[in-house]
Parts: sequence; C-alpha cells; structure tokens
Amino acid sequence: EKITWVAYHFDSGHTRYYQVYDGAGNLTEKILNYNFNSVFFTPHQHGLWTIEKNNHFRSSQKIGDYPIITAEQARDLLLAGNYITPVPEEELIDGTIKAEHVINVELIYIIRDNVPFFLPYYHFVVKTDIADNIPEELEYGYFYVPAVEGEYLADFPLWDGTLNQ
Repeated sequence: EKITWVAYHFDSGHTRYYQVYDGAGNLTEKILNYNFNSVFFTPHQHGLWTIEKNNHFRSSQKIGDYPIITAEQARDLLLAGNYITPVPEEELIDGTIKAEHVINVELIYIIRDNVPFFLPYYHFVVKTDIADNIPEELEYGYFYVPAVEGEYLADFPLWDGTLNQ
C-alpha cells in the first residue's frame, strides 16, 4: 500500500512524505505493517532527502492482547477532554473540542525511544484556532486518545504528547 501526506510548516513551506507498507492479510496485519514495518521516502527540492526502513518487529516482543475501545468511544473521550496533545489549550476554538471540529481519526501506534511499550492510540485531526495570520492548512492539531480500555492503563509509562524527538 502507498500513502502520501504533506506536513505544512509555519514558514509557509511544506514537506511531502511517502510511505509504503505490506497491505496484504487481515485488518490486524495491515494495521501492524502500517505502524511497525514500512518504508518512508522524503523528497527534497534537489532529489531524494531520506529513505527510512522501519521494522520494529525485530526489536520487540508481544506481551499480550488487550481489548481496545471503538473509535466512537475514543471520540467521546476526546470531546470530554481526555486526550494527549502538543496543542496548547488556548489554541482550541472557544477553548474546547466540539464534534464539528474533528476532521479525521485513525488507529496508530506511538513508537518512541523513551516509551518501552507500543500502545495503540486513536489519532484525531482537529480544527484549531491557532492564529489569524497563518495559512488555513496549518490550523489543525493532533490529539491522541489511548485505544486500550482504561482498566488496563494503570501505572503505564505515559507518552507526554511531544512530537519529533
């Protein structure tokens, strides 16, 4: 499967990314390959900037199966203010997230060097009110709700919401 997306920068520039992963198999296999076993290509104005091959299966060990909540349940938690985000509260429209602000949701895994577990999250794209002088495509923020049922989240190392570290 091929995926492409654009990351917009505050200097009005942008970077296009490409990802390829094995889309064969059942839904579980597709989600795992998308998150843990894929290749990323990042072009640059003068050619290819990076090629990154991720295979987190090689350095990980499954510790168990845990029930997950539905995207609708995660959305309810998001609207109730139960989320992790790098977006400051003052950038929310009227200081809160409303259903009409939610643009997209997907199930992802947060893979970080300082977090010993691969935990699934629902990744929400939410319309924000960052500033009047920036392009509209930058007025979105990322919000994360753990996908594992709450009773299994006690005493786990919490991802702090920071990105790109």
